Amino acid sequence: MEYFTTKAEGTSVSIEWLCTTEKSVARFEVERSTDGQTYRSVGVVEPRGAYQVYRFTDPDVLLKGGDTQQKVAGRSYSYRIKVVGSDNTISYSSVSSIVQNVSSVRRTWGMIKEMFK
Repeated sequence: MEYFTTKAEGTSVSIEWLCTTEKSVARFEVERSTDGQTYRSVGVVEPRGAYQVYRFTDPDVLLKGGDTQQKVAGRSYSYRIKVVGSDNTISYSSVSSIVQNVSSVRRTWGMIKEMFK
């Protein structure tokens, strides 16, 4: 892989990567971990050919328990790309991590009014 990045965008994480060669690649699996040890697949992307920029969005990952108003500050998420070959060989990208911080919490008008009560 030429590059692999992750970025927090509201309640989601945007994952982007570029492959310079995709010979015999069957699929890319985006994997996420909250402890840096155990990864689980959160999506599959089909290869489109060499020198393609791939983007995957992990929706609502920065929310706590599905509550659209509450995010988990300070939680770390690690991502990697599992490259599965057409002969079932497996290789992994480097790991890219993000940390949810308080400044990226999306505020609603109701939340802002609650802060001043």
